[in-house]
Amino acid sequence: PGDQGCGPGGPGGLPAPGPTGCYPYREPLPAPPPGGPPPGPPALAPPGIASVPSPNPGVVSVPAPGEAPPLVPVPGEGTP
Repeated sequence: PGDQGCGPGGPGGLPAPGPTGCYPYREPLPAPPPGGPPPGPPALAPPGIASVPSPNPGVVSVPAPGEAPPLVPVPGEGTP
């Protein structure tokens, strides 16, 4: 007795059920490949979203990554 070291033993030498503070040994999962998951096919946009052009293509502006969005004054906000 005393060779398990992880809580009281149950009948048959198995650890007693319940939170005894240890879990049976399991083989560790294989490490995922570095760089993240392999690239898959691009996700298809739901029908009715990508095929509908925006009402005002010239007004909508998306800033590039790392670029600050254009400052557009909003009526009713800021200093009067």
